[in-house]
Amino acid sequence: MKRFARKRFLPLWVMLSFALVSPVRSEEQPQPQQQQPEPPKAAIRLITPVENATATDKKPRIKCAIDVPYSPEGFLVMLDNADITGVLDRTPDGFEYAPVLVLPPGQHMVSVRLLTPDGREVQQQFGFTTRHGETFEAAYSNNELTVVVEDLLRKPSGANSVPESKVEGNLRSDTRLATANSTVSFSTNLRYLNESAAVFEPQKKGVVDAANWILNGAYAKDRFRLDTSIGDIVLEQTPYTLMNLARRGGKAAVDFDGRYHLDFFSVTSRQIIGFREGAGIGSDTDDHILGMSAGVKLLEKTVELKTLYITGGTQDNYFGTFPRTAVTQKGDVAGFVVNTDFFSGRFRTEIEGDSSTYDPDISDEFGAATDRAYKARAYGFVDRYTYEALYEHIGRDYAVVGSQGLQKDREGASVRGGANLDGHGLNLIVSRYHDNVEKDELFPRIVNAQGVVDYQYAGIPNLTLGLAYQRNRQNTVKEPAGSAPVEMQVNGVTGRAGYRLGNLAVGFQAGCSRMNDLTAANRDSRTITYALTPSYNVPGLSLNPVLSFNKATDLSSDVTTNTTTVNLDVRSGFFGGRITFDLGGSYNAIKSDNDLTDQRMLNAGFRLAYIIKDYFKEYLRPSIGLRGTYARTDDRIAGTETKELTAFLVLAASMPFSF
Repeated sequence: MKRFARKRFLPLWVMLSFALVSPVRSEEQPQPQQQQPEPPKAAIRLITPVENATATDKKPRIKCAIDVPYSPEGFLVMLDNADITGVLDRTPDGFEYAPVLVLPPGQHMVSVRLLTPDGREVQQQFGFTTRHGETFEAAYSNNELTVVVEDLLRKPSGANSVPESKVEGNLRSDTRLATANSTVSFSTNLRYLNESAAVFEPQKKGVVDAANWILNGAYAKDRFRLDTSIGDIVLEQTPYTLMNLARRGGKAAVDFDGRYHLDFFSVTSRQIIGFREGAGIGSDTDDHILGMSAGVKLLEKTVELKTLYITGGTQDNYFGTFPRTAVTQKGDVAGFVVNTDFFSGRFRTEIEGDSSTYDPDISDEFGAATDRAYKARAYGFVDRYTYEALYEHIGRDYAVVGSQGLQKDREGASVRGGANLDGHGLNLIVSRYHDNVEKDELFPRIVNAQGVVDYQYAGIPNLTLGLAYQRNRQNTVKEPAGSAPVEMQVNGVTGRAGYRLGNLAVGFQAGCSRMNDLTAANRDSRTITYALTPSYNVPGLSLNPVLSFNKATDLSSDVTTNTTTVNLDVRSGFFGGRITFDLGGSYNAIKSDNDLTDQRMLNAGFRLAYIIKDYFKEYLRPSIGLRGTYARTDDRIAGTETKELTAFLVLAASMPFSF
């Protein structure tokens, strides 16, 4: 049996052995693999953080390896477009950088540029992303402490308001917490002030208080969004109610789907500073301003409807001015706004109507007055053309508590048009306004009409040219008995040219205008002006002078007054920013040809500082310097001359820190 098996399987074994040692046919032989060359090793490599990865770190240490020799003169490292070359830690194989301040969450870019000994430039960029924690995308507090000590070296005699010494400290702080759906931030500027002279309200000496502070919160999820602010806030409603009113208080805004909007606010009617005055939120309409508005967008958000109501009062006339006056004012206003945009900006409209009830002094025998303000505006663009038509009316007695700079008792319309055609620009403006909208017979109605044509050409590289013509007319109608009529026409032409070459820019403007008095007084006049505005700006030097000449002639008396003005602004830094020098000032010379006026006036301010930064890098930036002002007035007709020089020795230091 064994002999049978051995004989049976022997040929199979022989065949397998022969197959293993026999050469494979050429068409079945595997091709030898070609050895791929290793990729060239990068001359600059980012070691940490990992490139294109997310680092959970507020201050990630940046470490780079440099594998080629390089010249120190051409070495430059940028982090998010900020030069950090001077604060790096050089290592034998590259460099390391530990940020002093927290890097904001998000994407960051490191750029390294160097020159090899043979003059070859090598540049590499790396990107990475940061977040501040597993729970919070952002969780940081950026702060900067600044201290300034001034000691008087010289002051004019009799200048008692100039302090002999002054110490001022400021701590600016910005804190932020953010998740995917919510954000909370707090910003403030704590201030300490102590000086030998008296200070004006609302400042206080010798205490640490907040010059400003604001707490913001936001929450957004799906189609819902809530925004809140408490502290020093700015209210912006409509041009005829409240715009850019900065006060202490709070506001909240709710938005749903970008279509429905509701907001509330409550602020003090007077300006306050510091923590001791509280948050400023209250419901007392005697010394607070309260309001709400609601809006909705319809027809795919092409139509917006908004209504608002504001009420409040103030117990003194304290809208940022001094001294206070004991007058109590109260009032309220209700408004309605309709905005449309049916053709993607080509035709847009704004319609607003407001009604106010206002009492400028509730203690007198006169009651509150009710009046209205309204406007209609259409504007848009078609290809390279723009247009606008506006009509507005603000009643004589229309007023809003807290509204600053609202020009009332005014009615009129204006039309604007513009075109931009291959380097050619043309703008046209025509307007007509008048006061005395109630036609009060005790006062004349003053009518102001204006027309402007402005042309600009920018078809030549680095050069712009412009020419403008303006015509104004002012006249009175329905003058009461005893009132002298007014009828003036002013025609003016202005030409301008601007040229820019690298860091140098030069502007020149010349104009001539003539006022024609059409009344019996015949007080005609002519004015000719020239202005030259060169500027030169490079790192370490900013030079911006302005030279102007004005020649005004009273044609009725044939007296000409020439005014020459030179303004100068210089900001410079030398020796790598160790020394800074700033100079600003103006010189005016006024002379009339009837020898009644001949004056020279010079006002200048300067600051020279040496920044000791080599020993402290960016952790502390102390400086020592001089600060001062110089004023000189020379009246050559009266034969008088005054000179005033004020100079301070200034010690300053600033220290940024974050966590």
